[in-house]
Amino acid sequence: MNYTVKQIKCKIFEWYKGQFIKHPTFFDVEIAKNEENILIIDFTFAECLAQIHVYEPDFAPFKYVAFDALSLVDESRIFYFYDTDRTTENEVIEQLNKGIEICSSYKPKK
Repeated sequence: MNYTVKQIKCKIFEWYKGQFIKHPTFFDVEIAKNEENILIIDFTFAECLAQIHVYEPDFAPFKYVAFDALSLVDESRIFYFYDTDRTTENEVIEQLNKGIEICSSYKPKK
């Protein structure tokens, strides 16, 4: 890993601001929490919800970054990403972009 929690928090916050330019009408976005060592971003899409957590957990399946997306129909997980000690900043952003793309086009099975 080549970043600290503060560095990746800043990088993700900048990424977040860019999402309004790329996807101004696809979803609603809200900063649920933005403090020195924690960032939580909530996304509401037509058919799913997603949340990004950036912080240094005491115990979790991720190092600093978690992206989880759930279907609004049955609450099944449709996408997730957890960073590890080997994840790069660019890989984090690539996975966040992938998650947004999947959530934006998600259609539940009927």
